[in-house]
Amino acid sequence: MRKIVVWILAGSIVAGMSVFGVCVEEKAKPKIKVYKEWDFTKSGEADEWQEVSKNNLEIIDTDKCLKMEALGMDPFIFFPESAAGFSAEEYPFIIVKARATQTTNATHQIYFGTEDNPNLGEDKVVIMRLKKGQEITNIDMRKCKNWKGTITTLRLDPFNGPEESGCVMEIEFIKIASGPME
Repeated sequence: MRKIVVWILAGSIVAGMSVFGVCVEEKAKPKIKVYKEWDFTKSGEADEWQEVSKNNLEIIDTDKCLKMEALGMDPFIFFPESAAGFSAEEYPFIIVKARATQTTNATHQIYFGTEDNPNLGEDKVVIMRLKKGQEITNIDMRKCKNWKGTITTLRLDPFNGPEESGCVMEIEFIKIASGPME
């Protein structure tokens, strides 16, 4: 008899939930807005990056990724001009899908300048770490207290160490976005 009562009770609860609309649903995640995206798996997408000022870095468009090879100490590349002029508060994430040949003790940095403080420096930098293999890295630029106002300049330092010459970073895409990607 108890089995029947439990079954009826369980059935009533389920029926009641569907009648009153109490069904458990997964909450919709807020849609991420993208200010700018470079998808290096598309032909010609690397052209913007070929022309920007760089130091000790060779840029190769492989039609599968943007390949950067360090030719000497402290390599860097500026983001193209199309990355400038956005609100730091509205777009606090830089999302990168990349892998690097040197991931142990490798430091990758993103420097930025703002309308109010255009000079690049250690007061406007966020460090990112890439793990082995190619994966998405969400860089929360709010880690730097100066990430505010209008961003006018971005610079990527793909490597920054004493043994960086010869290291390679392969980037599939870069996005400037309102939130992280999973």
